Amino acid sequence: MSDEPAAQSENATSNGIDFYYEKAPSYRTVHADGFVVSPNAKGAIAITFYSERLTIPRHVRLEFDDEGEGDEQILEAKDGIFRQMEITTFIDTETASELREWLERAISTIDEAVKQEPGEESERE
Repeated sequence: MSDEPAAQSENATSNGIDFYYEKAPSYRTVHADGFVVSPNAKGAIAITFYSERLTIPRHVRLEFDDEGEGDEQILEAKDGIFRQMEITTFIDTETASELREWLERAISTIDEAVKQEPGEESERE
C-alpha cells in the first residue's frame, strides 16, 4: 500500500466526501402495491414490499370436442387476491426516520405538482 494520499476527485472539497453508486449483481426493480412492517429482535425494522394480482389457476385441463375445438376447464384454483412478497429490507430507526422525512418531502412535492393547473409554471422554473 502506498504512503501517498489518495487523490481527491475534482468535485471533492477538503470538507466533503464523494459517494459512488453501483448496482449489485442482484439489483432489480420491483413494483409494490403495499408493504408489511415489523420490528425484529435486534431492534431493526423489517419492511416487506408486495405486489398484488388475481390468483391464477394451479391446474387446468383443455378438453376438445369432436371438431377439435378446445374448452379450458379450471380444476384447481384459489379464490381471492394473491400477494407476492417481492423484497424485504431491514433498516434501523435512524434510517427509518430519514426515510419518513424524505417520503414526506416527496409526497408534498407531488401533491403541489398535482395541484398546479396545466400550463402553470412551477416555482422552480
